[in-house]
Amino acid sequence: MAVALVALAILQGGAGKDKGVALASPPQPLSPHLVPFVLHDRGVALHLTADAATVGEALDELQVQLDEADLVMPSRDAPLTSGLRVVIRRAKHVLLQVDGGESWVATHAVSVGDLLAERGVFLGAMDRVSPAVTAQLSDGMSVRVVRVQVVRDVQEETIARNVVYRDDPSLPLGQSYVAQEGADGVVRREFEVVYEDGRETWRQLVSESTVPPQDRVVVRGTRRPPPPSSIVVPATGSGDCSGIAHSRTMTVYATWYAPGRGAGYYTATGLRVGYGIVAVDPSVIPLGTRICVPGYGVAVAADTGGGVRGYMIDLAYPEGVVPNWRTGWVTIYILD
Repeated sequence: MAVALVALAILQGGAGKDKGVALASPPQPLSPHLVPFVLHDRGVALHLTADAATVGEALDELQVQLDEADLVMPSRDAPLTSGLRVVIRRAKHVLLQVDGGESWVATHAVSVGDLLAERGVFLGAMDRVSPAVTAQLSDGMSVRVVRVQVVRDVQEETIARNVVYRDDPSLPLGQSYVAQEGADGVVRREFEVVYEDGRETWRQLVSESTVPPQDRVVVRGTRRPPPPSSIVVPATGSGDCSGIAHSRTMTVYATWYAPGRGAGYYTATGLRVGYGIVAVDPSVIPLGTRICVPGYGVAVAADTGGGVRGYMIDLAYPEGVVPNWRTGWVTIYILD
């Protein structure tokens, strides 16, 4: 490589106090092929010579270190002519933090706003930038974009309805119905919430409204049937219902039960279990209704049972009595 009148010392790596400084070398004879030119780099003007045909060849000959993003004007392909002014614009390296990521970027942007536009980073109305978009960029600077969202968050809390019971003395004991289904209430709260980079940083209650619950109303009967003792047939009764006065007949499935065989000693109406007591479904045969069951006799509907549903009755017998009743379908007589 030809020797220039002035040698260029460029330190590799990070910036140092001697980086880009021209050091004088002992005078040496000029080659007729040396081309003098001026190199402007990092604010220093260097008067150099090189035995090269292009700007790029001259920079390579003088071992000028360039990053990929650095700009050379005129271009490296331009012819090297005597007195040519060559300018190197060094790229600034900036740490850009945006949308959950960060990376070092090389740029020739002048301000933070120019850098964001160059990198295609669009700012929302609430977004924050540090430093400000008007700040001048410098090598090694960090630029952070904080995405800010303001949203409305609506939360609802259910208020369970109450169950209210009302007694009805006109309704037979054991019967009930829902007079009003009611509805659950709700408390509705609306919050204004601020998120920064996806993390909640602020929350404020802006409105609250309550829809009160409506009670569920259940009506239950309290009317007890008259004591059946006067109409219970004796244990020796024949159970014959022929010729008995009645209002209508009904075909039901009849079973039997007795105290101590999975049943208690008292009925749902408070009477002692024995002859003349029949368990019924009150929605089919109201409690207190007198009936006559062929083969069993006259009885009163004075008990209920979990397994007695629809067109079914359960005939009561005293404890220790072995009944002669055969479970099956039978036509009964409604006396009331």
